[in-house]
Amino acid sequence: MKQKMIKTLALIFAVVTAQVFAQDCNPACNSGDLCCNSQYGLVCYGPDLYTCHVLPNNSSIICNAGDLTCNNEYCYNPSFFSCVTLPSGQQISCNVGDSVCDTFCYNPVLHSCMTTASGQKQLCNKGDQICGEDCYNPQFQNCQSNATCNDGNIICNDECYNPEYHSCLTSDSGTQMICNAGDNICGNLCYNSQYHSCMVSASGAKLLCNAGDSICGDLCYNSLYHSCMITASGAMLLCNAGDSVCGDFCYNPSAGDICGSSMPTTGAPSVPPTLAPSTATPVPSTRPATLAPTSSPTSLVPTALGTTNSPQTTQSDSILAQGVASETPAATVSLSGENLARSEASRAVFFFGVVIAIISLLAM
Repeated sequence: MKQKMIKTLALIFAVVTAQVFAQDCNPACNSGDLCCNSQYGLVCYGPDLYTCHVLPNNSSIICNAGDLTCNNEYCYNPSFFSCVTLPSGQQISCNVGDSVCDTFCYNPVLHSCMTTASGQKQLCNKGDQICGEDCYNPQFQNCQSNATCNDGNIICNDECYNPEYHSCLTSDSGTQMICNAGDNICGNLCYNSQYHSCMVSASGAKLLCNAGDSICGDLCYNSLYHSCMITASGAMLLCNAGDSVCGDFCYNPSAGDICGSSMPTTGAPSVPPTLAPSTATPVPSTRPATLAPTSSPTSLVPTALGTTNSPQTTQSDSILAQGVASETPAATVSLSGENLARSEASRAVFFFGVVIAIISLLAM
């Protein structure tokens, strides 16, 4: 009854207002039309189809008959919509039965208005809960430290992880890291002990090496291919396996390398730091050109053996030749022949004596 009275008063007010402006409308308007100084300008309208609403600022708005105005700027059908006033004083049009969450309309059957950790309004699905600033479904998710994770996951440094496949480890810097399940921490890196190992270098830093490797200074190495040597200056030097050290350099004695006065005493180590990791191809040790043999092996043939076309004989060749000549077994060979003849004669005498003894026994 009250709503009908309001509509009647509004219609009367509109008619009065329209009559005020009737003389300004187009003379071609239909008989019985009224005039409205609307949002479209001066227009004629039939009061049985339209309504001219006068706004608080004395302007007018024309709407369909039965419609109302909201926020003094648009029309709405009260059969389907409602005009809701927000705390700010602004009006918004919502569906009939809707509620308001902050500045949004929502259907309370399908959604709910939640308050976040910072005090803001958040529109969530019906049955959801708030985790920090977000909505989550407790049937499939969980809330940990204001972070939403899938059901069964836990939190590590504000990140969700599945403990079936990952683990949360604390690095040397104190931060938490998500690693593969079964991994360990080396400094600030995750590693699998099946394939890698965590070693401490000479400087105290942690290095991630291949499993089974060792440390030489600040480098990882595989003892199958390399060895860690101590130089003359007391530094650690990575050499090829089987190498030795001459001063501050690696050398390979099995390859004919000689450590002598001609060996350089300054310079970079023969194996650069790029040899780590240990799976790298072994690098040959540094061998100065001055260490190569100065003559071919034929120069070692002694002249005493009767060689006429040998290269120029050195002093060491002469000494070697004398040694070989002095050890010639000529006398030994002749003595060995004489001893053989004597042995054969003794054997004949022995058998002859045995025959004589047998004949004497038969004669008796």
